[in-house]
Amino acid sequence: MSSIGTRSGTPRNAGWENPGNTLKIWLAHRPQRGSLLSIAANPKAAVFAFYPEFLPRHGSVLVPALALATFQVVVIDTPYCAGIVLLADRIRPWLARAEIRLGMERVLGAVLVALGIELAATTR
Repeated sequence: MSSIGTRSGTPRNAGWENPGNTLKIWLAHRPQRGSLLSIAANPKAAVFAFYPEFLPRHGSVLVPALALATFQVVVIDTPYCAGIVLLADRIRPWLARAEIRLGMERVLGAVLVALGIELAATTR
């Protein structure tokens, strides 16, 4: 069996031969599936910004709306999610470094504190 295309060196169909590996493979891809599911289940941006411009003013809107939703998922959301996942996988070793994680935590903490201060200053 060839291990071309796999990073762990395990054959691609190892999960099918050993049912115990199937669960490991399934769980290993949970973040990617969750990302796609959350984007597909959150149509607010399309409904409020994109769809109304392209739906007919008169007649049925079901077929055009389904066509636009399919277009969004296939052409926009899936490549976007795949790109984010591939980028994150590519830079994982860099992000796992302790000094990088500490720097990110500091920057994100400062952003949250600044947003809190702004909210407190603008709230009556």
